Amino acid sequence: MVEIKFRTKDLLECIGKLDQRLINLKAKLKEARSSAPYGMVDSLQQQIETREKRRILSVYTDSHQF
Repeated sequence: MVEIKFRTKDLLECIGKLDQRLINLKAKLKEARSSAPYGMVDSLQQQIETREKRRILSVYTDSHQF
């Protein structure tokens, strides 16, 4: 059995490519930075961080057997 470990940065990059909800949040953030108030930008950044680190990252790091 071989175990491959990825760095957190690499996992987050992979998650950003695969998770459709995260892709949508990042698109909204990009739009909000150009026209929306700061509160909305901050809210979107918090949603992205929560999605990446608290919900999805644990799934990617704990998946040892499929």
